Amino acid sequence: MKTENIIRCALWAIFFFLLVAIAPFAYAGYGDHDGPYGENDGIHGGYQSGGTPDPRIKGWATQVVDYWRPAGINFGTPDLVLGQPGGTFDVLSLGDSGWIIVTFDRPIGNGDGPDFAVWENGFISRTPGFDPGLLWAEFMFVEVSTDGVNFIRFPSVNLIPHPIGGFGCIDPTYVHNVAGKHPNGNDDRDQGTPFDLNDLQDHPLVTNGTVDLNNILYVKLIDVVGDGSTYDSLGNPMYDPYPTPFGTGGADLDAVGVLNEPFINHFPPDKPILLAPSDGETGVPLSPALETGPFSDGDLPDGDFHSGTRWQISKDPDFSELVMDIKSRVFLSSLTLKGPILEKDTHYYWRVRFFDSCNAESEWSEIFSFATTEVSSDSDSNGIPDDQELEHGSLVDLNGDKIPDIFQLDDHFKVLNTVVGEGQMGVETGSGVTIEYIESIDPADIPDKSSGPKPNDMFLGVIGFRLKVQNPGDSTTITVYISRPGPSGYEWYKNDLVTGWYPFRNATFGPDRRSLTLQLQDGGDGDVDGVANGVIVDPGGAGTIGSGGGSNPPGFEGVGGCFIATTGFGLFMEP
Repeated sequence: MKTENIIRCALWAIFFFLLVAIAPFAYAGYGDHDGPYGENDGIHGGYQSGGTPDPRIKGWATQVVDYWRPAGINFGTPDLVLGQPGGTFDVLSLGDSGWIIVTFDRPIGNGDGPDFAVWENGFISRTPGFDPGLLWAEFMFVEVSTDGVNFIRFPSVNLIPHPIGGFGCIDPTYVHNVAGKHPNGNDDRDQGTPFDLNDLQDHPLVTNGTVDLNNILYVKLIDVVGDGSTYDSLGNPMYDPYPTPFGTGGADLDAVGVLNEPFINHFPPDKPILLAPSDGETGVPLSPALETGPFSDGDLPDGDFHSGTRWQISKDPDFSELVMDIKSRVFLSSLTLKGPILEKDTHYYWRVRFFDSCNAESEWSEIFSFATTEVSSDSDSNGIPDDQELEHGSLVDLNGDKIPDIFQLDDHFKVLNTVVGEGQMGVETGSGVTIEYIESIDPADIPDKSSGPKPNDMFLGVIGFRLKVQNPGDSTTITVYISRPGPSGYEWYKNDLVTGWYPFRNATFGPDRRSLTLQLQDGGDGDVDGVANGVIVDPGGAGTIGSGGGSNPPGFEGVGGCFIATTGFGLFMEP
């Protein structure tokens, strides 16, 4: 809809003298460029600055298979999205929930780095005196397919906390895996948003062979309705400029470019080599770092790469008594265990296998064994580290029953002092579920290697616990108590061994925000060990990644930066 906004902005400019006094407030609360996602990774399309596109681009969309847009959306024709991007007016406006499917002469392959890019016609805020990085853009969900029938969607993330109005700007560092978060309209910017097919390698349609990430022939773009009625992959409402009741409404697609083409996968990965813990090592700490040698594959010179690793730990050498079984695309050659997965003075066996970009798997590595330390941080065996136990005579009463918690500790209720924030946290289970162990963990001690945003404030740190359920695969609901109320906007963040940090959606704060319920399943949601073995291991804590995005103040919906920028300084789009 940017094309029509130019005209609207020009008309509004005559009202500048009426709003000089309030203009500074129209941007209150906009982004700070400190979100967890990048904004400087756009792909140069080539129509600006001399016409030379990014050398990684190997081709463009060549055919429109099908499209739909709502009645009244009339700007642009489908052929405008084919070939190299053309800029602001060389677009097809999709309208709310509109979509388009394009295809290519040669398929997209899953190579190293981003595999294709999408250009929308977003543009940089030109408001004098304000951060020029704020972006006026509209988003699209992105889906891919091999056969043109079965499509899978990139896992999008939107961390903009509230609606931004029809002419609001966005901070691109608070959104991820949506097309349109890069500028392609002014300031010599012609950037497309890159997408990495490796983000989809664990999707069921990939693992069952329906979608071949090394043979993507179709890309589907779907306009995001930015009023919060659509959701990202984490369940967050999606916000972008809304409403847009114009003939140019919705996202404006300019182009789709191919960055990686398929290669023929001749070889599976070589057999992994285990490094640490070494075979037969004793005295291994309960939070060891598992280390392998480097990934090796005969196809590496042709663009193959290490896309995932499966890690297994068992109490027996035939791996029939698994304590951990996870496949991670984040922790590839090093995995530090956090959370009480291992027990003291216990013999374990471990092995790994590698996966390449075509999901071909290696042989299992050799099996190494190790024994954990005999020294316990819990000398009285009450399931709480000695240095985290409540002090004798403590009056802490997290469950609010007027009885000090220290007199109620048992297999179903445990409380400890936190190592962060000088507070307390506790866990309570129902009958049939016992608490074997709890511990407080400093988030700074957890490796910062994650596909999701790491919380930048966890005011009481992380609590890790190990629960014993009656039957493998059981589900349970537990209560977590915290000594200070979780601030508004804080969520329960988990750290798992597959992707790292993510907000846990099966967590609900109580009315006073001093407690929350967690719904967990052995081997499923909320169990970090990845195996239905009768034990649930769950490290997590209350936190936030900070605020971003922005909104127009009440009474100014639709005013925003477009209006202010036109006043005496030329059109908002003017380079």
